[in-house]
Amino acid sequence: MPRLEEATARVISRRLAQAAEQARRERVRIHWLHAVALPDEDSLLCLFDAEHLEDVLLASSRAGLRCPHAQQAIAIEPIA
Repeated sequence: MPRLEEATARVISRRLAQAAEQARRERVRIHWLHAVALPDEDSLLCLFDAEHLEDVLLASSRAGLRCPHAQQAIAIEPIA
């Protein structure tokens, strides 16, 4: 099974951040937050703050990436 290399995860993250920035300049409400690499799963979890899932898919497409598992998520803050 292939393993996701850290350098590859960083390149992908940078491309997504740049695509989100480009979309934001076009008045799309999207912000790249961060990514979490799961090397043993050969996966990269990418977190955006966006108004619509379609905006995330647009940024992903512009970055040249397919995101077949993109989903809406709800952030839950820790209880103080």
